[in-house]
Amino acid sequence: MLSNLGDTQHGAGNYEDAIRFLVEADEMVAKSRLAALAPFVASNLAMCQLAIGAHEAAFVTIQPYLELDRDTVRMGRADAAFFRAIAAHTYTANGQWLEARQMVARALEAADQLGDVKIAVHCHWVLGLVERGEGRPAESLVALQKAEALLGPIKDPYYSVQISRELAAGHAALGNWPEAYRYLEQHQLLYQRSLGSAARARMQIARIQSELAEAERERDFALLKQAEAERARAELEMLNRELAAKVDEIERLQTKLREQAIRDPLTDLYNRRYLQEELANEIRLAERRYYPICVVLIDLDHFKTVNDRFGHPVGDRVLIELANLLRANIRGSDFACRFGGEEFCLVLSDIGLEAAMGRMADLLDRFRALVVDLADSQLDRLTFSAGVAAHPHHGSTPDDLLAAADAALYRAKAAGRDRIYAAE
Repeated sequence: MLSNLGDTQHGAGNYEDAIRFLVEADEMVAKSRLAALAPFVASNLAMCQLAIGAHEAAFVTIQPYLELDRDTVRMGRADAAFFRAIAAHTYTANGQWLEARQMVARALEAADQLGDVKIAVHCHWVLGLVERGEGRPAESLVALQKAEALLGPIKDPYYSVQISRELAAGHAALGNWPEAYRYLEQHQLLYQRSLGSAARARMQIARIQSELAEAERERDFALLKQAEAERARAELEMLNRELAAKVDEIERLQTKLREQAIRDPLTDLYNRRYLQEELANEIRLAERRYYPICVVLIDLDHFKTVNDRFGHPVGDRVLIELANLLRANIRGSDFACRFGGEEFCLVLSDIGLEAAMGRMADLLDRFRALVVDLADSQLDRLTFSAGVAAHPHHGSTPDDLLAAADAALYRAKAAGRDRIYAAE
């Protein structure tokens, strides 16, 4: 129940409460006769951490249980397969491709034997990430297509949204632009559909929570009267079924809202709210472990001209293409955000200023080479300007680093755009 409460709170965007519930669940099962559930609870906690981009925390959560075959604790085969799929996902998020491949192979073998389609979908998705991370875009696309082919019986929209986005990136990596654009449109349609139902979902959640509280009161009353009559026992069973159905409905609805709280709906990058929260966490982690980080602010050059000349739909495509480029060229320990309008932000972990400047120069070259196909022409020669600030040299707080990067960006644009400047 604590694990389910943690997932529910995470779906509502209450991350601290979610972690608290799941950590409490982990401590409880470790001290009880239910110790075999500990890896499963850790899997749920790591899955929540992966969903919000806390990749290192997810790996720390999973790490104590990685040697399952050597543990005295034994799990059911389905739970073990689920654990290994999540463990493989944490390895990919940290760029440990060999370990991820080994772990996902074991999870996929178990999923095939058990006939568990959802775990198989997750495994093929992770395998696609591993292949892409090891520089094999064609093999990555094949794995993602296998995941897509298995989506049919899965009602959870999360997988279809995520896999359509990865397929768009996979086709783009191979230069299959029509297919990449088709999957990108499919991803946007699925995501926009979930956004369109957000207000209705919130109203339903409030209604269901009220009904849930009422059902719990009625159930407690029925428990007190259970000994009095068989009728009371029958009523209790009915109320318990209704209660379980309502909990399931809440979890499904809150899953739809989970990503909406921290994602930009157009580009599917993290949003500014997530940046403000996670940049502070990243600074604290860097200070504890004594490594540098860099913050980069990026602004598209002459973006207003693109909108005025070609229209806002084309402008949106340019924003999406840059977002895809950023996503495909950062490590698992980094993250990208849409800062607002045509501005983006990168947080690069464990990297010095000189190396960060080199990576941004390479990224600018890739963006210059980008061609956006239009109905009767092509849009090319796209550029951006960027400012780079390093912690702790240019600041020790999120506001200081963002201000330093913004000042460097302003100088880059004033100097003629299409260039990258470091903070002074």
